[in-house]
Amino acid sequence: MKRKYPGGPNLSLPMVVIGLIRQVLVDQASEFHKPGLIKRALRRIAGQGLLTSDGPLWKQQRKLIQPAFRHDWLAAEYGDVISTSGGFCR
Repeated sequence: MKRKYPGGPNLSLPMVVIGLIRQVLVDQASEFHKPGLIKRALRRIAGQGLLTSDGPLWKQQRKLIQPAFRHDWLAAEYGDVISTSGGFCR
């Protein structure tokens, strides 16, 4: 089944949305917490990891995984994927 997305194949996110995503995930991450129901449900599958933790534990885990998201490493490992999907992010 082929999905249709608003905006067609060249879907773009307004800069406002990108700014809000950055605010939630980077600038004010400590102010946003995952709902207990979600954490309990995911913990059964994912354990107590980055997806299911908050606070100091989340911060510690985030620091440990951060090197895996460096632009140069991602470009080297997933260059083809990034260049192919780049059109969807504009």
